[in-house]
Amino acid sequence: MESDFDRDAEGTPVFVIGLTMAGAISAGAYTAGVVDYLMRAMHAHNKRVGTPGGPKHKVMVKAISGASAGGICAGLIATNLLAVGRNGAPDWDTPQPLPYPGGETKLVLDRIYKAWVQDIKMWDEGSKTGLLAMEDLDETDRKTLDQEAAGLDAAGAISALNGHHLDDVAKAAVGGIPAWTTSDAGYDFLSSELELFLTTTAINPTVYEVTFGGNAPFKMSQHGIVRHFCVEGLGSGPQLPSPWLVSWRDTGIRLNPRNATSPLPLDSANGGGWTKLTVSSLATGAFPMALAPRVIDTTPWEMGGLGGPDRTSQGGALPYDLDARYTARPYFGLNAVETRAPYVALDGGAVDNEPFAYARYAIRKGGPDASGALQLDPNPRTAKEAHRAVLMVDPFPEGDTFSVLDPPRLLKMLGIAAVGKRLQKTLVGQARFKPAELVQAQDPEVHSRFMITPRRGSDGRTDGIGAGAISCGLLGGFGGFLDESFRKHDFVLGQRNCQWFLKRHFVLNPENAVLSMSDSSATESVRIIDPGPDSDLTPEIHLHEWPQMAGAGFDAMVAQLDTRLKKLGKVEIDKLSSKGAMGFVLKTAWSNFTGLSLRSMLVDTANRAMMADLILRNQHADYAAYSDAERVLLVGLIRQGDTPISAADLESYVVNAQSSEELDAKLPQVGLPKPPDIEFFLKRQEKKTPVTRSLKSMFGTPKFYFKA
Repeated sequence: MESDFDRDAEGTPVFVIGLTMAGAISAGAYTAGVVDYLMRAMHAHNKRVGTPGGPKHKVMVKAISGASAGGICAGLIATNLLAVGRNGAPDWDTPQPLPYPGGETKLVLDRIYKAWVQDIKMWDEGSKTGLLAMEDLDETDRKTLDQEAAGLDAAGAISALNGHHLDDVAKAAVGGIPAWTTSDAGYDFLSSELELFLTTTAINPTVYEVTFGGNAPFKMSQHGIVRHFCVEGLGSGPQLPSPWLVSWRDTGIRLNPRNATSPLPLDSANGGGWTKLTVSSLATGAFPMALAPRVIDTTPWEMGGLGGPDRTSQGGALPYDLDARYTARPYFGLNAVETRAPYVALDGGAVDNEPFAYARYAIRKGGPDASGALQLDPNPRTAKEAHRAVLMVDPFPEGDTFSVLDPPRLLKMLGIAAVGKRLQKTLVGQARFKPAELVQAQDPEVHSRFMITPRRGSDGRTDGIGAGAISCGLLGGFGGFLDESFRKHDFVLGQRNCQWFLKRHFVLNPENAVLSMSDSSATESVRIIDPGPDSDLTPEIHLHEWPQMAGAGFDAMVAQLDTRLKKLGKVEIDKLSSKGAMGFVLKTAWSNFTGLSLRSMLVDTANRAMMADLILRNQHADYAAYSDAERVLLVGLIRQGDTPISAADLESYVVNAQSSEELDAKLPQVGLPKPPDIEFFLKRQEKKTPVTRSLKSMFGTPKFYFKA
């Protein structure tokens, strides 16, 4: 019905969007490209409303949710939009040109681009900066932003990689943004109350108490904690109230750029809610062990407790169809009003990597039923009725595949080591399972939820989907940090995929009332977001050439990895036992000069894993001219470690790996040469690659290994 959809102050129909960005590690660069194009397209679409031939409806984002890299992007969207067109930054009418191998595009969200593509890196030999740099080990008195904000300190390293590098990237991305004045107009493609939801995983959880018969309390722990912020006035659109949030009395941590000091204290330890937004953005991406955990200094009210004269909270709403009036709240003790509730936060993707439920519930309409309980309406789903939708960006949509386990594989999974190896993946997978979404997912006609995922191809040919389409897809998502060209490729691909998605998939039936096309004879699907034929967003964004990392850069990075691990081990061992026999034994085991230390084995394992993935995916410049079969053979050889193997045995290993159902072991299906030809190929590699023939096989059958 016409009355079901929202309108702005002028009565223009509004299509409401909830934006969700999934965890992606380095593939946040892809998400950043999607977001930049999407924001520019929405701005161009709304600008055309009311012009001859233009659309008759506006598009508007009410809620943004994100996990891990997606959560970082969520925080950066709000902060970058505050800086558009200021201090010489790109504007909607004067976007920044971005040339690349294969074409040229443009961008407006320059801070997001700089953070994800240019600034964050594994190692830069020239500037001696990156995740492998030594600041956190050398500058032991330097606090991270979250530690400063919480008044804490930490001695030495707190993660395998350099946490200060991420602080430096974050401060560059959010620093120096002027506060707004009353004369600054918000964006009409955003609600005047923009809800942000950033997932985190708490080491020390909140606790819920449920009382059963007999007055016995039952306690439950919640480790998945979502930070809720409400940015006021960034958008000029209608408020678009959320009945779900109202029912939970969850106002979010309020941020208003017109009621703040200038520049906005996003990079300050004493910036109140602005600091909390930056810290939460860092915390949602704190990948366990690899990246620094973050201390979030919060209050019971931000965790869902009710307080103050109006008994509201600044977080804690749960995305379920519950009567919030009678739903238990976290328990913080009898003196909760005086309690701080800090927690140590890790990557939000560990428990909820695709938090679309928060965006979906935030845009649902509804009202009280006869009993006074909130009755949320389902978002209309058909192409003729939909007037709001959740749009999810997920660079890694791949999941597990079901396979029948034969007895040998079942026996292999029964061992203690095998169970331990799979336990973390099992727990994380179950935590991310969303049974409430299964029913709607079966309906192909649903137009209230959409997903943008990587797809690389041209001229009707698809070369890759998901991780296989993006350069950051290697090493489980961490590989994009190895080289800037990988991240730039994925940013451009994100723009290209968003352009195609808006044109082909994000559409409605012309009879949909929100389009207000009653006077039109259109019979084909109508775009929800249409920047127009004359926009600079309309020309096709061409494919970025597939990038490769230079061998010299890779070698320098591996050397720096060894340097960092040597110092990291010393720091951590000194914490455990700096004196006596135990300290000597640990230090000797970690670093000795025999080449058999734990550190050297770890570096060798990492080197082989990185080299194998780079070669297999054709992302190592030294192997760019090799055929698919040759690359597969080299990867098979790398996987053998220092164990020499004959050409016939190498062929057998690769054939078995090609048919393996274990994703970590599987190799692509490509035709292989015969063993004599494989042997000839390996002999030719001895002079130009680390392929080495073992001394023991100089006579008899040749055997080879890859000397990492």
